[in-house]
Amino acid sequence: MKLDLRKSSLQLFSRQLVRLKYVQHIQNDLDKENTHKFSHKINYLNQTYVFHLVAYWQDFIESLVKRKFSDIKSGSGEHVLDDVLNLHVDNQLKRFNTPNTENIDQLFKDTLGLIKITNSWETAEFSKSEAKKYLEQILNSRHQIAHKGSTSKELSYASNFDDMNFIFKLAVLLQSAVDKHDV
Repeated sequence: MKLDLRKSSLQLFSRQLVRLKYVQHIQNDLDKENTHKFSHKINYLNQTYVFHLVAYWQDFIESLVKRKFSDIKSGSGEHVLDDVLNLHVDNQLKRFNTPNTENIDQLFKDTLGLIKITNSWETAEFSKSEAKKYLEQILNSRHQIAHKGSTSKELSYASNFDDMNFIFKLAVLLQSAVDKHDV
């Protein structure tokens, strides 16, 4: 059995999420000071948190695809179509945007042949449709922030932390589902 010493995509994602704590540390620091326009500053920090959370989520998904594809290639030896396959996966990753349920399913289908990978989001804690709805709310907030400069969702320290925990749960489920498949 081959020993793999690389960090998993989930471990790398977790490390990125830990960095988000600095946005919340800044919020705590501002809260201790008598700060001019405090609520505006907190609002921008909350938006920054959402923006980075979604960016890290998309990066995790792309990393997961690259890692699984690399594992498949290394286990199958050289093939005459390796360059074509590499180009295909690279092109699919370049076209991947808005890491919602449909786009995630399409990416995993087109690159690894995994059908409806987000069906793995069915748990005792939430259904796939609840997971999809919650994720869509987070993505919609990010979209509004990116294109309008604000979001209709009430953002707070607590809601951002809840969103991060939810996305991490999806990442754990996705990583597990991909690891179980021998493509």
